[in-house]
Amino acid sequence: MISWFIFSFNLAPSPPSNLQAWPAGPYSVRLTWQRPLKLNGHVRHYIIEYGESRAELNHHKTVPYSSSLQMSSTLTQLKPDTTYYIQVYAETSIHGQRSSIEVVRTFSDGKSGYCTDF
Repeated sequence: MISWFIFSFNLAPSPPSNLQAWPAGPYSVRLTWQRPLKLNGHVRHYIIEYGESRAELNHHKTVPYSSSLQMSSTLTQLKPDTTYYIQVYAETSIHGQRSSIEVVRTFSDGKSGYCTDF
C-alpha cells in the first residue's frame, strides 16, 4: 500500500522591492514600494520599520494590504533634520522577508536657536 502525504509549509512572502523614501517636510517622510513578487499566502498588511539607527528600527507602522502593485505611505510626527533608516515587509500568517533599508533625512524646520530681530 502506497501512502501519499501532502505537507503544507508556510512560506514567507518575498521582500517588497524598489523601496523609495524622500522628505515630505520637516516632520514627515513619503514612501513608495512594490509588492513582493511571491506573496506565498494572503497578505494581511505591510509593516514599516524605522528608526534613527540602522541597528535600532524600533518604530513601526502598519499599512493595510492593497492588491495594487505599487504601495505608498507617509511617516509623520518625525524629528526635523534627522536621518531615518526604513524598511518594509509583508505579513501573512508569518513575517515576510524584509526589504533593503532606505536612508532619508527630514528637512530642517527653519527655526534657529537665536534671535535675528534687532
